[in-house]
Amino acid sequence: MLIGVLFWWSLAMPLVFLGCFLWWRSGRRWIGLAATWGCIVGFVGFAIGFFGTMLWAPDANQGPLLGIFVTGPFGFAATSTVILVVGALRDRSARRIASQHPRHP
Repeated sequence: MLIGVLFWWSLAMPLVFLGCFLWWRSGRRWIGLAATWGCIVGFVGFAIGFFGTMLWAPDANQGPLLGIFVTGPFGFAATSTVILVVGALRDRSARRIASQHPRHP
């Protein structure tokens, strides 16, 4: 049991720190966009993993678990992370361009 706890802790903590960093670096609009598209892609990944295994290997009794534990969460996490990273980079680029070209009244 201790090995399982250490495994999940070592897997979860970098993701939590990455999430906090990206939350801090990106604006609120990117967070909403990441949550929305993460849910959409996560649901599609869940459906493909859940129903696809039923069609591909109907005799496998644990096939739908792929959608529940792998493809759905991975679709959500990957999409949200990519959108937040892109948002943080675009905001940083926009701030750098704005600082190079100050507005004159």
